[in-house]
Parts: sequence; C-alpha cells; structure tokens
Amino acid sequence: MEIQSSSVWNLCGGVKETGNEVELISLRGKKMNFCLGCEVCQRNGGICIHSDDVSGILDKILACDVLVLATPVYYYGFAAQMKTLIDRTFAKVGMIQNKDAYLLMTDASPRQGDMNVLVASYRSFIGCFDHVTDKGIVYGTGAMEKGEIGKESLTAAYEMGRLT
Repeated sequence: MEIQSSSVWNLCGGVKETGNEVELISLRGKKMNFCLGCEVCQRNGGICIHSDDVSGILDKILACDVLVLATPVYYYGFAAQMKTLIDRTFAKVGMIQNKDAYLLMTDASPRQGDMNVLVASYRSFIGCFDHVTDKGIVYGTGAMEKGEIGKESLTAAYEMGRLT
C-alpha cells in the first residue's frame, strides 16, 4: 500500500485555489538517517550530526506556515520514512512553532477507528512544539491499492486545502 497521491494532489489544488503557495516534499528516495538520540543537535543550535536530506526538509518545516503530513497507515502507525523524519525533528524541537498542522492518511481497513493509534501519535508529535495546532485530519479508509481512495476523502482533502 502507498499513500494515495490523489488525496495529496487534491489538498494541493485546494491550497492553490486560494492563492497560497504549496510545496510537496516526497520522502520516497530521500537519504534519511535515523536519529541516534545522541543529542548533539541540542548542544549545537539544532545541527544534526547526519549529513543527509533531512536538514533541508527541516529548514522548509521551519519556514512554512502550514505543515501537512501524508502517510499510509502501516501496522497502526506512520510509514517508516515519515517516522524517521518525525524523529529527526528533535534537532529543531525548540524552533518549530506557530504552525497549523494537518494529517492525511490512508489505510486498507474500512474502519476509521483502526487509524486511532496513528492519530494519537500525530497529535502527540505536534504537541511537542509551541503553538502548532491540529486543524484537520482526512481518513482515507479502504484504500489498499493506488486509486482506491474514496471520493469523500478526496473532497475532504481538497476542502482542507482551501482552508489553509
């Protein structure tokens, strides 16, 4: 299963319709090392010991007004690439602030309740930052294969983009 790119594109379309800028960053193919928990970043101004693609992504997170996470649900949690990025935000934990946050997720299960663990994890994650506010979630249930996401989820993603 992979994130249904159509929901992401629908959200981006809604954002663009309101005259705002959007940048889509796919984590697929990015060089991303795991956080080692060494805390070197906490002693040197948020600079991680790893030299990979994450530092540039973190700079974009710092600069944005709205943060949208999009992920398939794997075993009730984030996909590994997203979880790696989330862990690496520790380098900038005191700097990420004053943002609206949204979550788009897809799951093969037809039950929205099966996504509750990931929702709790997302809310705990954004709760680590000052004034980062959950503004909405799109549940793409019953989407095992690309293109199987329901029309209501696509519409919700588009409308969410218009609100940003």
